[in-house]
Amino acid sequence: MFLNDNGTLSLKIPFLEYRQNSPPQRICKELTLPPTYGFMPVLKTVTVPKDCRSLGDGGQRIEPGSRLRAGDDAVGDPRADLEDHDEERQREEEDERDLAEPRRGDAVGSREIEVEHRRAAKVSVALGRDKGASSRALPGLRSAREAHMADFSKSVAGNVAGEFFVDTTCIDCDTCRQLAPATFGDDGEHAFVQLQPRDAAERRAALRALVACPTGSIGTQPRAKVQEAIADFPMPIDEAEGVRVAYCGFTSPDSFGASSYFVEHEEGNWLVDSPRWSTHLEKRFEERGGIARIFLTHQDDVADAARWAERFGAQRILHRHDLGAQPDAEIVLEGEEPTPFGRDFLAIPTPGHTRGHAVLLARDRWLFTGDHAWWSRGKKRLWASRSVCWYDWGEQTQSMEKLLAHRFEWILPGHGERLHLPADAMRRELASLVETMRGIR
Repeated sequence: MFLNDNGTLSLKIPFLEYRQNSPPQRICKELTLPPTYGFMPVLKTVTVPKDCRSLGDGGQRIEPGSRLRAGDDAVGDPRADLEDHDEERQREEEDERDLAEPRRGDAVGSREIEVEHRRAAKVSVALGRDKGASSRALPGLRSAREAHMADFSKSVAGNVAGEFFVDTTCIDCDTCRQLAPATFGDDGEHAFVQLQPRDAAERRAALRALVACPTGSIGTQPRAKVQEAIADFPMPIDEAEGVRVAYCGFTSPDSFGASSYFVEHEEGNWLVDSPRWSTHLEKRFEERGGIARIFLTHQDDVADAARWAERFGAQRILHRHDLGAQPDAEIVLEGEEPTPFGRDFLAIPTPGHTRGHAVLLARDRWLFTGDHAWWSRGKKRLWASRSVCWYDWGEQTQSMEKLLAHRFEWILPGHGERLHLPADAMRRELASLVETMRGIR
């Protein structure tokens, strides 16, 4: 077995080949395996082609379809422990596809698009270091790397030495800082590793950030296994009276890394905004009863909603004024009056960030706010930003004030930090925000 400079693996394996009406031929097949991604372990087994019977170097018979382990002088009985090896490799292959496939797309110009987005939004002025609050959907925003893996040669200059690094394809969406604030910082243009994980908990949080990153801009040296971090998603947030709320992770570059949420409810599960497509999430959603409805807060954060809806037969809910993002949505909200869905869910139109923006109130406890409001780390308060209001600031202020009529304990945004307070304290925080917004022109 040889590791080539380009990252591929070459193996030379001798075979005795049997074909009909022909004497056995001793041949040597060279297999070249593709490079593994930056966060995946090196492949340790290879499947013998099924069109021939073969002999290992030591003369032991190897059955078609069995696996050879790299580094063995004599393979011996190749069927020993095959099931364990097969299951492990199958999981690794699924995880590899999960992390790579959804990030494919046109890489050309993604950095230029993102720079223009920042310039138009003036995020640095309005949000200080809270760049993650900006979420305007931009055509063509995709992974900046065709290989879907972090490139150590393009590491951000501020990374401290150690296992984790961020490369310059980072769009500074804030996902990593929300998941692993001890590890990742913000240099004003990219995330960077400000402190390597100091214990197992911080390392696990950093691996979750690697998995959730919309552009795959986080890597490790040496390559780390991420199966356990993948298994953490959907990540539980809160539970009350049999209803469970979880953060999906697997953010999409199409929604600038926006958060999405999975709500388990006895009358049918909800997806609030959309993660990128993931076979891991698909399995978890299916295990928990599928998805009945997909609530889309606004046009920016629809990501792979259509694919999720098709897979689970879910109804997408979107306001008419943002319907261009999902013109075939099954349920269309109209006007500005709240619309109830069963006894526990209330869709509330909140025009401002976009004309068709809406929030979802669940059980008078959880308010899914999209890009309407979020907790600002820098300002240490509930916040909304004039500079990332794409439609009308005055209407957004009025929409915010309308929320004072409702009771809730959680703010669960698309961008920015989540907030959990007792209902009375939350109302005071919201009233303070309304007053601040009235003074901003």
